[in-house]
Amino acid sequence: MKTIRYELLKVKRLRGLHLVYIFPILTSGIALFEMFKRIYASPLHEVIPPFSSFYFQFYMMFSPVIIALILFSIVQVENKNHMWESSLLLPISKGEIYIGKVFISVIFIFAYCLFSYLTYVGNILVCMALYPNDMLLNQHDNMLFVVFFFRMFLAFILYALLIIPVFIYIESAITALGIFMFFIFLSLFLTQKSWFMYYPFSYHLTVFSSFNSDFEVLKDKATWVTTIYAFFAFVIGTFLFKNVRPANKGA
Repeated sequence: MKTIRYELLKVKRLRGLHLVYIFPILTSGIALFEMFKRIYASPLHEVIPPFSSFYFQFYMMFSPVIIALILFSIVQVENKNHMWESSLLLPISKGEIYIGKVFISVIFIFAYCLFSYLTYVGNILVCMALYPNDMLLNQHDNMLFVVFFFRMFLAFILYALLIIPVFIYIESAITALGIFMFFIFLSLFLTQKSWFMYYPFSYHLTVFSSFNSDFEVLKDKATWVTTIYAFFAFVIGTFLFKNVRPANKGA
């Protein structure tokens, strides 16, 4: 608990963490704008894509970037202010420090997915009120949304466990962020490969492609692979932090 409290005190004033609620609101607003623009600019009988297609296009494209920026803000507390020396002198083990940082990251990822879920459902309700014939909705089963955002939560946890050591150990913060972005965008070019599900940064695209699925999808192979990757990433990250000193990054 001391470690978690210490981490919360460090990150509570970070402006970058406002992305947790700003981006979901912004995404839903852009999706609504695009949908209504298509409605009023299209011929009367043209079929308009549902709200979900507009929303998830933006969400799937930019969410990994937002998660990277949130994690960047959390880890940069020590890097920017040269606080690693004082952090490592605390009367707690290195493993506890690393677990505390991972735990705080998971809290903010959960908050991000929760805000995303609430803004998405809120906009679905707006669409249902404006268009009671459901012409703009292809799904309004709430459990589908729960499954989708839970799977996204799992994907973002894996990405956090992969990127936190990179931010800690690569001296240049911009280089560390660039490496993560490279592997995320590389997944867009690997979607047709037979081994795509084994690529660690592919799960958010797998989630997107199987949105209209129930809880059974949580038992699929991609979910198990992602869970196993997350476990090993956590174990390896903890081992590294306990045995290798962090880089002394500047601002």
